[in-house]
Amino acid sequence: TLLLTLNTQLNFSSFNTHCKNYFFYLAEKQMNTGDNFDQFFEGILQKSDLRVFKSLLKIVLKGESRQIEVSIKPKKKEIWLEIFLNPIFNAEGAVNEISLVAHDITEKKKSEKEIVESLKEKEVLLKEIHHRVKNNLQTVSALLRLQARRIEDPGASAALNEAVRRIASIALVHETLSSSRDSSVD
Repeated sequence: TLLLTLNTQLNFSSFNTHCKNYFFYLAEKQMNTGDNFDQFFEGILQKSDLRVFKSLLKIVLKGESRQIEVSIKPKKKEIWLEIFLNPIFNAEGAVNEISLVAHDITEKKKSEKEIVESLKEKEVLLKEIHHRVKNNLQTVSALLRLQARRIEDPGASAALNEAVRRIASIALVHETLSSSRDSSVD
């Protein structure tokens, strides 16, 4: 757990050893009490993330808590942090400091990404299976129709035509199920 507090001018007022060591290892920057938040994290956070972070800090300075997930990319390695921003009030009820508590959620994000990619792969395979089932039903139906035309026995021909109708029903049910599943995924 990374612990950091900021004063109302957004300068570091305290931090735990783990936080100091973490950012020194990641960005090779020495964290000192009194360092400005913007200046320290410039180059560690992307500019857009830094702007979002600063806007959240302004909200926290008004007394509201916030939570954010940010990615940092030191040494060409993406790291994700989940950060909880909370106001610290003085005895008069005014915000005196901001508390930042952060956890490394890189493995969680990596797992989520793998799950999403796996799900996409399964969706592609499922669509391929639906396509093959549809084609196979059409092929069997066409073969049965051809056979029914060649047979001179009316009873056998009627049985084959009944089989074609049943296959058409199966195809209709399959199409309905696969299209309803596709719409539920979207």
